[in-house]
Amino acid sequence: MLHELRGAEGRLKKLGRIIFVPLLVAVAYVAAAKLGFTLAFATKQVTAVWPPTGIALAALLLWGYRVWPGIWLGAFVSNALSSEPVWTAAAIATGNTLAPVFGNFLLRRFGGFENALDRVRDVLLLALFGSAIAMTVSATNGVVELALARIVPWSAFFSVWWVWWAGDAMGVLFVTPLLLTWIGARQKESAEGSTLELAALATTLLASSSISFLSHLPLRFSVYPFIIWTALRFRQREMTAAIAVVSGLAIWATSHGLGPWASGPLDSRLIQLDSWMSVLAITGLVLGAITADRRTARLDLQELLTQTKRSAVMLQAAFLPDHLPQRGNVRCDALYIAAEREALIGGDWYDAFDLPDGRIAFSIGDVTGHGLDAAVTAARLRRSIFAAAHDTADPAQILTKADHLLGSRHEAPATALVAILSRDLSTLRYASAGHPPPIVASPRTAARLLTHGGFPFGIGIPIASETHTVALEPDVAILFYTDGLTEFKRDIERTERAVLQAVMRLVDAPHVDRPAVFIQRSVMGSQRPADDTVLLVVQLSAGLQKSWSYDSRNPLSAHTLRTEITHFIRSLAPSEDELFGTELIIGEALANTVEHAPGSVSVDIDWTDAYPVVIVSDAGPGLSRLVTTLPADPLNENGRGLFLIASLARDVQIEAQPGMGTRMRIVLPTKRAAEA
Repeated sequence: MLHELRGAEGRLKKLGRIIFVPLLVAVAYVAAAKLGFTLAFATKQVTAVWPPTGIALAALLLWGYRVWPGIWLGAFVSNALSSEPVWTAAAIATGNTLAPVFGNFLLRRFGGFENALDRVRDVLLLALFGSAIAMTVSATNGVVELALARIVPWSAFFSVWWVWWAGDAMGVLFVTPLLLTWIGARQKESAEGSTLELAALATTLLASSSISFLSHLPLRFSVYPFIIWTALRFRQREMTAAIAVVSGLAIWATSHGLGPWASGPLDSRLIQLDSWMSVLAITGLVLGAITADRRTARLDLQELLTQTKRSAVMLQAAFLPDHLPQRGNVRCDALYIAAEREALIGGDWYDAFDLPDGRIAFSIGDVTGHGLDAAVTAARLRRSIFAAAHDTADPAQILTKADHLLGSRHEAPATALVAILSRDLSTLRYASAGHPPPIVASPRTAARLLTHGGFPFGIGIPIASETHTVALEPDVAILFYTDGLTEFKRDIERTERAVLQAVMRLVDAPHVDRPAVFIQRSVMGSQRPADDTVLLVVQLSAGLQKSWSYDSRNPLSAHTLRTEITHFIRSLAPSEDELFGTELIIGEALANTVEHAPGSVSVDIDWTDAYPVVIVSDAGPGLSRLVTTLPADPLNENGRGLFLIASLARDVQIEAQPGMGTRMRIVLPTKRAAEA
C-alpha cells in the first residue's frame, strides 16, 4: 500500500511538472509580450527587442522540449491580443515556437552548449545558433503571415522582416543569458568584488547610462568601462543584469525620442540601436566568460597544487623517518620545509637511529634538484648510509660504502653528513661529503661551526671524507642542517651568524617544545625558504646529575615527577629487571612528602658513581629517625613506606633539620650500565 501511495505521489508530481511548467512559461511569455509592445516604435510589430523569444529559448534550455506547448500558448495569446485574426495569431505562434525549438536543437546537437555561459564558446554559440540563425524562422514566418493577413504590405516585407528578426535576436541576446545565469546553472565561483563594490558599480553604471541615453551628448560608449569593471570583478549573473539595465534604458530613451538615436529614419535608428546593443551584449558576455574561464582555471590550479602538495608531503614523509631516538638525556627534533616556489618534493633528507651497541647515528643530506628523481636518490642514499652504519663504526667509511652501494645510480650531485654519538654522550664523531658543517653550543661554550670538508657524491671524483671527533660538554645542543637554511637570504655570512645566535638562544632555553622550529623561526621568521630546508636538532642533558623541585601539596606534580625520575633512571639502567624496586622506592619517598611534609620539596639525583644517590629535601616537621620495622597493628599504614624504602634501598640516611624539614639520602639499588 505504501509503495502504491508513493507511486501515485510521484505520478502527481510528474503530471504537475508537465502542466505547471508550460503554464508558467505561457504566463511569462504573455507578460513579456506586453512589455515588448511598449518598446514598439512606429507600429506594434516594430520593436527593437522582443523579450518573449528570449524567455522561450531559456525555458527550452532549462526544462527541455516538454515546455513547447506553453510557448505556443503564450505566443498565440499575445498575438491574438494585438488585434490580429485568430488564424494569423495561431500561424505566427507556430513560427514563434519553432524558432526557439530550432535554436535549442542547434545548441544541444552541434554546440555542446552549457547554460552557465562561463565559456567563450557558449556565448558565441548562443549568438550564432540561438540568436542569428534560429530567429530567421520566426521572422520569415511572421512577416509572411502578416502580409497574407494584409496587415503589412508585401513591399515592406524586407524592412519588416529585418526589424522582426532583429527584435527576436536581441531578445535572445539580452533575456536568455539573464534567465540562464540567474535561474539555471549554479555559478562555479564566487565574485571577487564585495557587496559594497557592487553597490558602487550599480550606482555609477546607472548614472553613466542616464547621461548617455537621456541626453543628446555623444557619450554612448561611456558605459563600456563599467561593463569591463563588471566582467573583471563579478560573475556572469551581474554581467547579464548590467547588460539588461543598460539596453533597456537605451531602448526606452530611443523610443521616446531621447539619446543618440533620437533622430533620423526609423530603419537607420533601429539599425544603429540594435548594432550597438548587440556589440555591448556580446562584448560583455565574452569578457565575463573569459574572466570566468580564468577564475575556473585558477581554482583548478589551486586544487591541483593542493593535491600535489598533499601527495608530496605524504611521499616525502615516506622517505623520512617516522620517529627519532629519544632518551632521558637525549632529545631529537627535526623539521623539513619545502621550497616556496616548488610544489614537488625535494632531495633533502635526514635520519637518526639507534645502533645495537647503544650509540646513536645521524645522517643528513641534499640531492641537487627537485621532484621524484631527487627524492628517490635521497631515499637510496639514506638507506645506504643506514646499512653501512650497521657494518662499520667510522663515519668516513660509512660515506665511502654508501657511495659504493649507490654506484652510478645517483646522477645528480649530492652532499651528505654522517655523525655518531657515543653511548656516554661524551663524543661526537662525524664525516662530511661536501655538506654544511654541524653547529655545536653549550652553556659554557659559544655556538661554533665545526670543521667540514670532503667532496659531494656524483661529481666524478672520490668524496675524500675524513672523520672528525668532537668532545661534548654537558647540556650541549647540536644542529645539523641543509644549505637552504644558510642561503635563506642569499647572504650566507649574515645568515650563519643568525643561525649561531639562534642555537645559543636555544641553549639558554632548553625546554622549548620544538627546538627545530624555534631555530627556523628565529632565522627565517614567517617567510619560507627559496630552497628545501632540513633542520635536525640534538640536545643532550647533563647525563649523570639532575635536579627537580615541586609542591607536595599538589599530588599530581608528585606523580609527574615520579615519571620523570623513572624515565631518567631507565635511560641509564642496564635492563628493565632492576627497575621495579627503584620505582617503588621513588614512589614511596615522594608519597611520604605529600602526606607528611606539605610545601616545597627538592629532589636531586647523582649517578656519578655506579649506583644513583637520591636526596629528597622537604620543609615539613622533620623526622627524628628512620623506622625500619612494620607497625604492630596490621591496619596501621604509618611507617610502611619508610619500611619499604629501608628494605629495598642499598642505603638510607635521614637527617632532621629543626625548623627546616627533613633531608633523606637514598642509594638506589639499580647499577648504571658499564659504558663501552
